[in-house]
Amino acid sequence: MRPMSTTFVLLMLLLLISSNGCQPKKHDSTLTQSVIPTLTIIPRWILYEKALSNAIVQTDDGLCEWEILGKSENEVYLWAKCKVREPVGTAGSVPAVIYLGKNGEINQIAVPRDGFFVEDVVAMFPTDIQTKIFNRDLEGFADMEHLVKRLKSGGPPLIVVSGTPQP
Repeated sequence: MRPMSTTFVLLMLLLLISSNGCQPKKHDSTLTQSVIPTLTIIPRWILYEKALSNAIVQTDDGLCEWEILGKSENEVYLWAKCKVREPVGTAGSVPAVIYLGKNGEINQIAVPRDGFFVEDVVAMFPTDIQTKIFNRDLEGFADMEHLVKRLKSGGPPLIVVSGTPQP
């Protein structure tokens, strides 16, 4: 029994020495934050949606659905429909060009100006994309139905749900 009691005494002594009755050292949270950066990875579709919403309905808090019409090296041509959460009725449905940087980041989004739709589409889009835009039936898109559902219940846009890769 003697070895067990000696072990117990040694453990108690180690515990007393290590704690020494001191309060735990306070941790400087500002130091931790600067030493260990927080990594946040934002899904690419969220970046697209915020940028499209900002360009079309002038807020990055809107919801958007979009269809890619074509691509070039640094440009993505698409048709987007965006709607703000409130007030009711604020929405837009337009073709857009996303200008990408060297690393694929969004540099700018351009949409045709009010009153200059035809002129801007001709200036902004290649001929094959112009044809798609001018021949487009703007009514009855499944993406608008999905957008309305997202306003109520959230979730990603239809382009993400369908698995279409984002440039």
